This record gives sequence, structure tokens and C-alpha cells, in this order.
Amino acid sequence: MRFHFMLLLQAILLLSLLLGCGGSGKRPGRASDSDAEETDTEERMTAEDMIPRAVLVRAEFTREVDHKRFKATGDILEEFDPTVEVIYLVGKLKRVPTQARIEVRWFRDSKRDPLLISDIHGSGRFSFVADFRPVEDEFIPGSHTARIFVDDAEVGGASFTIAGEDPFAAGVRVKKTTVSTRVTRKMKPRQPARAFREKTKKLHVTFDIENASPETEVTVRWLRNDDLFNEQEVSVAPRGRFGSVIESPAGLPSGNYVVEIEANGEAKAQTRFVIGEVSDGPAVDLLALGLALGGDNLPTVEQTAFKVGHPAIKCGLRFLDVPPESIVEVQWIQLEEDSESIWHTTRTAVTAGGSGTLSAVWEANGSFAEGQYKVVVLINDAAVAEKEFTIE
Repeated sequence: MRFHFMLLLQAILLLSLLLGCGGSGKRPGRASDSDAEETDTEERMTAEDMIPRAVLVRAEFTREVDHKRFKATGDILEEFDPTVEVIYLVGKLKRVPTQARIEVRWFRDSKRDPLLISDIHGSGRFSFVADFRPVEDEFIPGSHTARIFVDDAEVGGASFTIAGEDPFAAGVRVKKTTVSTRVTRKMKPRQPARAFREKTKKLHVTFDIENASPETEVTVRWLRNDDLFNEQEVSVAPRGRFGSVIESPAGLPSGNYVVEIEANGEAKAQTRFVIGEVSDGPAVDLLALGLALGGDNLPTVEQTAFKVGHPAIKCGLRFLDVPPESIVEVQWIQLEEDSESIWHTTRTAVTAGGSGTLSAVWEANGSFAEGQYKVVVLINDAAVAEKEFTIE
């Protein structure tokens, strides 16, 4: 009976202790309000956090490896001679996801796109060897980087150098610029020259390109007597021979020419040449008559005989090197046995000067009179060109 009483007393004391804990406002196994707030501010784990993240442990370069054990057997190097046949990257990863896709992308630091991509497969703790061989006979000098990607996410890399002068450090190069009247299919000039005959209709400039990139912009600029008259954009590859052409059905005007080649806005090459005889002052090197004019102010069909019933006779001319504020005058003159009669005159102001084309029109206002005629062009009152025609 006494034994049972002692057990009952111990049970009462234990119950009192439990009730005392409940009176403090806390329950075993449950956080207080302040504890809950503190827990909510902590970073919560997600399903993505449970995915293993690959880590690069080591990446080294060498010329000799043990392919079975994925280890370097030669010296670890940071610089190589351009003549070496192969460069090995010996690397080690950890926490690589199963069936992950691993790539080593080899870059020349002066270029945006990789030179080579090596695919490697593995899982878990992973050692690997990737090799890099020259695209051509030798490696190109300069700084390079091997970057390691796991499932397209970069995890690290390492850099090395090919000894020698980096040809890309100076940027795009333009070499062997020539001007000619004809070229082959491979853009090689035929009989390049620095002087061409008067009325030459077509000229090619060809040149070699080296060290270009996909972003390289090449511009060919043609200038006559220091005035720009043609500009072309040329698409180029990293290296090769390329060209540009100018032409005029009526013949290119005589004068001193310069063709300039720019790459990314920087002048890279310049070649001078001459067409015909260079004049010392204003001149008209092309004068033609017809019934209709094209967009270049020159007749679409040139002729020197007209009918009395034609509604108008039109003249197109190309003037060269006139001073600013010049006046170009066109006179239509009938030729008689002992005299000349001016039937019509037009005057055009060339405010900016320089070279260009213009037109003049003589309208019949009924019908023309039969006879022998000529058109005379004057620049600032000095006769510079004339052409005879007939009306029948």
C-alpha cells in the first residue's frame, strides 16, 4: 500500500511540472511567434538547389598526357611555340550531374567566336583531357583561353599564350591594292596600271584582306581631284582577295584619282591613278544631244540629226572642276555661210562648284528651221566645248 502511494505522489509532481511549462506560453515542439518570424527570413531551399552544381577543380596545359589516367605526363606550361602539333588541357571537375554535357571551348582572345569546341562526357568526380590543334600549319601567336562549360553553363577556364607577335594586335590589314580595267574570277587584276586612257568606262580596284572578323566593315571610296564621287561597302571574309568596281557608259571623266580603302572607319590603303589628260581649269569632257534625258542628265540615245517636227532638242553635259559661283551657259547657234545666229540660250548657276552634270533644252515652239547648227558651252564666259548637229 505504501509503494502505490509513492508512485501516485511522483505522478502528481510530474504533472505539476508539465502544467508549469504550459503556463509560460510555450508548448514543446512548436516555435514561438518570434521564432516563426526568424525562420521565415531565412533562405529556403528549392528543388533547384538540390541539383549538383559542377565545380572546376583544376585546369592545366601540357604537351604530353596519359589518356587512360587523364593526367599530364609532361611539364605544365603557360606558353607554347607556334610549331607545336597539339596542346592538351588536363582538367578535373567535381559534382558533375549524371549525363551532363561538357564542352571545352577554345578562344583566341582577340576574337569573339571560339576556334574549336571539344565535347566530353562523364559524371560524378570527373577528370578529362581535351586537345587543341592548329587550324592551319601553325598556331597563331597571341593570348588564348580554354573555357569549360557544363550543360552550357561556364564553370571556369584557363589561359595560355602562343609565343610570337600577335598579327591581330594591329587589326585588319589591307595589302596589294591595284587598279585595272579587268579582273579574273579570283579577283586577280589583269594589266594593273596607274594611268588609263581617256573615256575609260570601267575600273576595278582589288586588294588582299587579312585578320578581318565578322564585324569588320570595309568601305571603298573613289575620289577625283580630291572630291568624293563614289562610296561602296564591301563584304569580306577573315582573309582573301576582294574588290570594287566603278563604271560610266559615257566614260569616266579625266583627272587625278585616288581610291581609298577603310576598315572599321580607319584608312588602311590608298592608290593614286590618272585617267586621260588632266586639265588646269574648268572643262566639259562630255557633251551629247538627244530627244530624251536619263536620270544622269545625259541623253538616253545620242544623235546629231533631228527633224523639223521634233518638239524639243535636249543637251546633256558633264562639267569638271568649275570654281564656286560659276555660270554654265549653253548657246544654240545656226550656222550660215557668212554668219552665225544664236537661236536660244540657257544659263545655269553652279553655286558649289566642282564637277557634275546638267542639261539644257531647246523647245521648238512650233517647228524648227532646217539647217546646220551647233551647241556651244561656256563656263564663266569662256567657251569650253561645242558639238554640231543638223535639222532636216
